Amino acid sequence: MLWMLEALKIARKVDDYVLHCVWDELNKLGIVDELKRGTEPTVIADKFGLDRSLFLSLYNALTQTRLIKAILKGVKKPKLGPEFSKFETGMRMLVRAFFMRMQGKVPDEMEIFDRRFYILSFKSIHVNRAIIRAKAIGLRGLGFKPKNGVKLIELGAGYGSFTLSILSMLARYGVRDFKLICVDMSEDMEKEFYKTVTSEMLTSLNIPEKYLENIEYKIADVSELPKFANDLGKESFDYALSCALQHWVRNRHEMYRGIATLLKPGAIWFDVGSLYTEKVPSLMSVLLLFTRDYAGALTEADLDEIRKHLVVEKVKTRRTKTFTSIHIRAAKPVYLVM
Repeated sequence: MLWMLEALKIARKVDDYVLHCVWDELNKLGIVDELKRGTEPTVIADKFGLDRSLFLSLYNALTQTRLIKAILKGVKKPKLGPEFSKFETGMRMLVRAFFMRMQGKVPDEMEIFDRRFYILSFKSIHVNRAIIRAKAIGLRGLGFKPKNGVKLIELGAGYGSFTLSILSMLARYGVRDFKLICVDMSEDMEKEFYKTVTSEMLTSLNIPEKYLENIEYKIADVSELPKFANDLGKESFDYALSCALQHWVRNRHEMYRGIATLLKPGAIWFDVGSLYTEKVPSLMSVLLLFTRDYAGALTEADLDEIRKHLVVEKVKTRRTKTFTSIHIRAAKPVYLVM
């Protein structure tokens, strides 16, 4: 299928650029030469005054995923194209921040949700046509086919990147009558959210401007989702949707319980692109370790917890060179009253 090939092409470009950024930082520090000499990683960390834990995590991720061969050989900067817009700037900023933290140049308490860093880095990474398209393809692969009259809730809406993916899917299926509640814990982000959604809808995506009338932004902490159930609407949603969210949520069990409370019986939760760990941590999961807010990649234990509240209908594990993510489709059970 052409749309699946398109997603793979986008993932390869992301992989190549992430790996290039990591190689470039290691090379500038002189660490690549040390690795070529076979210097022990602990010796390298001490020689360059690096945080041992972070450097060993990076080294282990590179060796266990066999990316170390590419690092030793050298990684050229790939040509991404205009559809990636500011992706290069955002990813370069994220990788550089990791290396600065590893060198002790960034405070331990640095938060990923520091507004300036969040907007300059993560918004640049996610708000571009290629990534928005990839997320929409993820929804399509899970069987997301909305109809008129549908009520949806997006969890962790942030700056609105995934919102645009959802809206593009609604437009694809000709949905005009819908209600989309977009939830985030930050009041400051609301203005950024509408700025992103409005500008991208009008400039680069084929989404009707009238869709804005069907969107409502609400403040709620997804890690305490059951507390907000009455305000958001118990058993009132046909779909719950989230993207690249779960690895930022520490109290995931409460979020799962809250999702089950919000969905109608038989309704579905689609989760796209949360980082996942099987046996080997991915390079991307390591690059987020410098932030205080990173809650860790999902494991099989998290899937077991989801099954306590919802019926997991489909799980797709997506493995690329630099990250492993998981797509989940889970439905609220329909209980028959005898």
